[in-house]
Amino acid sequence: MKVLIHLSTLSNRKVSMSRLLSIFKQSKKSLNFLNRSEHAWFFESQQVAEVFSTLYLVTEKHKNVRQFLNQTIFTPSNGQYASAVKANVNLIIIYPELTYLMKSGKANQAIGILFHEIGHLILDHQGRGTSNELAQIEADLFSLELGYGEFLLSFLNEQRRSEQIEKRILALEKVLRIKYSSDSLQN
Repeated sequence: MKVLIHLSTLSNRKVSMSRLLSIFKQSKKSLNFLNRSEHAWFFESQQVAEVFSTLYLVTEKHKNVRQFLNQTIFTPSNGQYASAVKANVNLIIIYPELTYLMKSGKANQAIGILFHEIGHLILDHQGRGTSNELAQIEADLFSLELGYGEFLLSFLNEQRRSEQIEKRILALEKVLRIKYSSDSLQN
């Protein structure tokens, strides 16, 4: 059974988090990711639950990313936005700033950041010894490939400018221009 639910469209916005969890439990495919005890914190906030639900649903056509999600733990912590750690288990640390984005109407930017972090792990930047500059751009392009490049670009444009941020913005803009040019030629 496919769960295609956007929590923001629920008629009763006061649906309890236990009810949301029971909705997700109906899908056997989502049990690995959404029903992990480590992920119970997703359901403390409707907006956070919606972000992770969307993140999971977006990967339906990307089986390798879906499988990766089922082997990844997302954990809240203090710090800035998010970090990815390669260990015996894939671990993505969620910092308060990212949770704030999830709760403040910038869910798509948050998903773009999460796909960026997932990209670091899937592309094995640490294992390959990829330079930080190249790793950031590759992770951005991974997020773009999953449909969240424009949201990540919007997020980056709101950040304090540094040389690295500028290079990331230029790379995303260049690929997005090529994508749009290619799309318009096909139509």
